[in-house]
Amino acid sequence: MTQSPDSKYVSLKGGGAKLIAAAMMIGALPSFTEAHAQALDNNIIGLTRVENAGDNTITKFEYNEETALFDPTFYEFNIQKTEYGSGDTTLNFGWEADENGNFTFTQNPTNPVEPQIIYKYDSTAPSKEAMTVTTDISDTPVEGNFIGLDAAAAIQNGENFGKSGIIGNINANFINNSGQAIYNTRNSRIGDITGDFVGNYGGIYNSDSEIGNIRGNFIGNTAAEGAAIYNAYGISTPGVISSISGNFIGNTSILNNGAIYNRSGDIGSISGNFIGNIGGAISNSGTINSISGNFINNYKKSYIDREGESSVMGGAISNRGFIGKSLNLDELLYKDTDYLYIKNTFKNADTGESVSFYFASDKTGKLTLEKFQDAINAGNKIIREDITETLNDEEWTAMKEQIASGAMGDVTTEPIDIPAENLITTDSLLSEMSKGPIHDSLFIGNHVKSDTTEALGGAIYNNGEIGSSFIEDFDNIPEEEKEVYVDIDFDKISTGDIVPASITNSSFYNNYAESETGTAKGGAIYSTTDLTIAADNGESVFSGNKVINNGVEESNAIYIEAGQYKTPQYDEDLNTTFYTVHDPTLTLNATNGGLIYFDDKIAGSAGTTGRYYEERQADGSNEQIWLEKTENNRYNVELEGDGTGKIVFNNDVENADIFLNDGAITYLGRESV
Repeated sequence: MTQSPDSKYVSLKGGGAKLIAAAMMIGALPSFTEAHAQALDNNIIGLTRVENAGDNTITKFEYNEETALFDPTFYEFNIQKTEYGSGDTTLNFGWEADENGNFTFTQNPTNPVEPQIIYKYDSTAPSKEAMTVTTDISDTPVEGNFIGLDAAAAIQNGENFGKSGIIGNINANFINNSGQAIYNTRNSRIGDITGDFVGNYGGIYNSDSEIGNIRGNFIGNTAAEGAAIYNAYGISTPGVISSISGNFIGNTSILNNGAIYNRSGDIGSISGNFIGNIGGAISNSGTINSISGNFINNYKKSYIDREGESSVMGGAISNRGFIGKSLNLDELLYKDTDYLYIKNTFKNADTGESVSFYFASDKTGKLTLEKFQDAINAGNKIIREDITETLNDEEWTAMKEQIASGAMGDVTTEPIDIPAENLITTDSLLSEMSKGPIHDSLFIGNHVKSDTTEALGGAIYNNGEIGSSFIEDFDNIPEEEKEVYVDIDFDKISTGDIVPASITNSSFYNNYAESETGTAKGGAIYSTTDLTIAADNGESVFSGNKVINNGVEESNAIYIEAGQYKTPQYDEDLNTTFYTVHDPTLTLNATNGGLIYFDDKIAGSAGTTGRYYEERQADGSNEQIWLEKTENNRYNVELEGDGTGKIVFNNDVENADIFLNDGAITYLGRESV
C-alpha cells in the first residue's frame, strides 16, 4: 500500500477490494494482552493464558520480534464470581439449553450449564409491605427488603390523575416479587437507588420521571421489555436516569429489548458486567451518553409475532437512537464535578492602582480555600478563569471595604498551585470529544439467532448514531467571554484535528450472528451509519467473530450496510420533507501507541444513496422522487492515526473504498496476503 505524492489519500477500488502487501512489520508493538484483564471490574470475569485454543478461549495477538509477525496467544475466560448477597436463605439460578440450543435462565434449573449463580439473603428480616407514594417523602430514606410481594409494584411512585411523588434515596433489596420492583411515573422523582433486584417480574420502571444514580445486582428478572431497567418517554417528557452501574446476569426480555431498555429516554452513563442476558443486554432508541463494561454471552433469538418471525439485532447492544454527547459550552465546562478557580483583578481607573484576589467555587457557590484544596487533592477537574474589572475611585473604595469586612468570603492574594493534570484544557476537551461513548469494554460470545429472518450484529447492532459532537458555534461566543478561560483555546476547539470515535479501546471475541434460512450479517458489529473504531493507548481487537448462513460459517467482524440510513429535513417554504441517504464510513483510528487488530473479515453492501422526497400517489402509496441519486454506492473505510498507533489487517476488507490518511500506520498480516 503506497500513498500518492500528490494526494492525501490512497483509494483502493474495485469489487471486493483486498489489501495486499508483504507480511512485514516495522518495529516492535507494545503488548496489550493483559490490558482488559487488568481493567475487569470486581474480578467477576477472569482471563487466564493457556497453551492451546479450546472451549471458552479467546485468541489475542502478540508481536514477535524475531519473525516480525503477530503470533496468536490463547486465553481462557470464566465467570469467577458466582455468589451474590448474604444471609441464611439461598436462591439457585442457572442457564438451561433446549435441543435447539436456545437458552433460558431460571431458578432451580434441572439441567443447568456452568456456571450456576447463587444469591443469598436474610429471611429473618421481615419484608416491607408494598407502598404507593404521591407526596414528598424525600426526607426519609426507603430502606429494607421487599420480598415475595403479590402486587403490581413493590414501590409505586406517582399514579394517575397527575399525582406525582418525590422519594429520596432508596437502599433496599427486591426479591421474587410478582410485579415490578420500582415503578416511577407521572413526573415523579427518586434520588439514588442502591440494592439487589433478583427474580422479579421487572426491576425498575421509569417513565416521564427522574431517577439519580442506580447501583445494584440485577439477577434473573423477567419482563416483556427492559427486564432489569425500563426507561421511557412518557406523556410529555423523557424518563431521565443519571447513571446505571452494576451486574446484570440472566435477565430475560421476552420481546428482545434488553436487560436495560432506554425507550426514547435519557441516560447518563451505563457501566457494569452483562452476562447471559436473554433478549440482549442494552436496547436504545433514546440517548445514552456512555457505555462501558464486560458483555459476555448475551443472546437474542427470533420470536413469532402477529407479522411472523421477527428479525434479531444486537446480542449485546442494539441502538436505534443516539449513544454519545452533543456538547455545548455548559456541558463542557460546568459539570457537577467541575470546580472554578478565579483570579479576579480590580483596577482603579482614576489612580491606575490594581489588586488581584483568588477564590474558588463550585455549582453550589463559593468554597472555602480548605475545601478547594481538598478538591484538588482528590483529583477533581478545575477550570481557571481570569477576570479583570475596572472601577472608579468610589467603587474602588467600596471594594476595599468589602474585602476588609470579609463580605467577599474566603479569598487570598496569593495564587494557589494547581497541578496540570487537574486542569481542564483545550487538549483535555478535545480528548473527551475523541473518546468513543462505547469504551473500555469487552464483548465475548454474544450472539443473535433466527430461523428464517435476518440476524444482524452478534454483539452490536447500530441503525442510529454512536459518537459525540459539538453543537455550539464557538465563533459566535463574544471574544471577551472566551478570554476569561485561561487554559482554553476556542478557535482550536472549533478547528481541532480530531476524529470523534464511536467505540474506543474495546475488543470483540467469538461473537456471531446466525440465520438458518435467512441472512446473517455482522458477526460482531452491524451498522447502517458512520462508525469509528479507535485505539487510544489501548487496543481494539476483533478475533473469532463470524456469521453462519444456512449452516455455513464465514469469518466476519463488521458489516457496513450502505443505502439504509436516511435523515429527514423539513423545508418550511416548500412544506416538504427531504430525505438524505448517505454512504456510511467505517473509520479506524489508532493513536498514542494504540493497536487495532482485525483477524476477521470486514464486509459490507452497496446501496442507493442521494436525496429525495416522497410524493403521494392516487392509490395512497408514496413514490420516492430522487433529486440526487447514486446506485451501487459502496461504504468507505478510512484509516487514521498519529504515527504511533498501529492498524493490522489479517483478513479481507470486502467491497469497500479505502482511504489511507496521513499518520495511519497500517500492516497487512499473513492471512490478508
